Amino acid sequence: MKREMTILKHLRLVMILSIVLALGGCLAFYSAHEQFKRGMNTYVKMGRTIDTYNDPKFSLYRPANVEHLTNIEKLDETTDRYHFKRPRFDYYCYYYFDVERSTRKVIGWGFDEHLADPTETCGMSG
Repeated sequence: MKREMTILKHLRLVMILSIVLALGGCLAFYSAHEQFKRGMNTYVKMGRTIDTYNDPKFSLYRPANVEHLTNIEKLDETTDRYHFKRPRFDYYCYYYFDVERSTRKVIGWGFDEHLADPTETCGMSG
């Protein structure tokens, strides 16, 4: 039984690495800014809570790192907007997550374009 669990763990690791390598190959064709947008869209589609995206166990990138949280804005009776100012080299990327208040699930995102041009300041390097 223990051997079977070890084999399953190894198979899972191989599958995860295969997916990461495949995605890495696909992302090589996109600009850093496009990669950033694709990543953020994926975070929304995953349907996780805002707290998940601050957890270092989820991702080293931590897109909802509370150290970069600048403001929480009440949009309406059900939705809050969490604004972030993420350092990137000598400038900042300004973006937000829209969060359903009752579940804390991320339901949308966008750039705070009035603060900086996201095509110049928001991207993933690799």
